[in-house]
Amino acid sequence: MPRKPKYYWDSGIFIAWIIDEKVPPRQPGEMEGLAEIVDEIDSGKAILITSVVTTAEVLEGNLTAEQKKRYELVLQRPSTIRMNVDLRVSELSGEIRDYYRQRNIRLELADSIHLGTAILTKADELHTFDDKLLRFDGNVAGNQLKICRPKGKQIVMRF
Repeated sequence: MPRKPKYYWDSGIFIAWIIDEKVPPRQPGEMEGLAEIVDEIDSGKAILITSVVTTAEVLEGNLTAEQKKRYELVLQRPSTIRMNVDLRVSELSGEIRDYYRQRNIRLELADSIHLGTAILTKADELHTFDDKLLRFDGNVAGNQLKICRPKGKQIVMRF
């Protein structure tokens, strides 16, 4: 049996999915790719990982009660894992922030937690729409991590 892919989502991906984000304008195929990945997770073909920090970021927005419920439901799926911020995550997140601080690159605390958690859980991909995170694709302070926009495997035809 093949190993299930592990996808890490930052809060921006959750928000885009919950509100079916159209603005800022998404690139062609981005929301379709996100929907395909949601289907993979729903069917148990993939594992979704996120940090408990995501909840604070998602719920601080202007979501409707229905959108908040949608968020809570995705977290209850058996193929979804919420990781706590433990000592290992805290230490790696601090190392990542320090690495970039020494290079005059400012990294938000929540972003460093997302990066550290994705690395420690050995996520196959960290999905984000955040250009500040996308620039670290492949190498996060010396740690290997694929960072990308969610992409589906199916070709979407538009007429």
